[in-house]
Amino acid sequence: MAELERAGFSFVGIDEFLLPDKRKKVLISIDDGFAQIKPVVSWLCSRGAPPVVSILGVTLSEQDYLFPFSGGQNKVQMQFLTKEDLSELKGMGAHIAYHSFFHDKIGVEDLTNSNFTVLRDISAKELFSLLSKPYVFTFPYSGPDTSDMVVGKAVASWGFDLAFVTGGDFSISDKVVHRVPMDIQFEMGVNPILYNLFLSSVRRIKRIVHRQ
Repeated sequence: MAELERAGFSFVGIDEFLLPDKRKKVLISIDDGFAQIKPVVSWLCSRGAPPVVSILGVTLSEQDYLFPFSGGQNKVQMQFLTKEDLSELKGMGAHIAYHSFFHDKIGVEDLTNSNFTVLRDISAKELFSLLSKPYVFTFPYSGPDTSDMVVGKAVASWGFDLAFVTGGDFSISDKVVHRVPMDIQFEMGVNPILYNLFLSSVRRIKRIVHRQ
């Protein structure tokens, strides 16, 4: 963060990020809603950089959901943010968004199916009561073949105000934000060292937050 700030970038929340000005702005988004990110989100909020935190619908009822790492090839039992955690993070300024129900691989056939919905077994009323406004859908596994199609579905059919997609050229409009991925892939079955390094970093940040 310090290097980007020295380069003239400002870390901001989603409301500032969407303002049409010429500042060099960075909005951090964190997908999946793992419980371990809570101290990181808290620290970012304290720095004036409240992130967009995207949750999975299934984790609202299954706290030990088997998460599909490596594109679904490896499933690992993880703990996720609770509804109480989400309320607390919203109070700090974090923006809670939705990232599909099962971290689904959504294809063209789904996006062209009028009956397909990302809500699955969660009611729209329950879900949107947990999310922040504007309602953001962060598209999982998106790529050039689907990113142009997701906006119409997310906004017109699923009730969201804005879609975040990853892949393709970075751009922003009133309905879609193309994200720049930070390629930290936790290949649980292949490279557990990376994941342990991630957890140790989270614990270090948690200690720093605790000392402050």
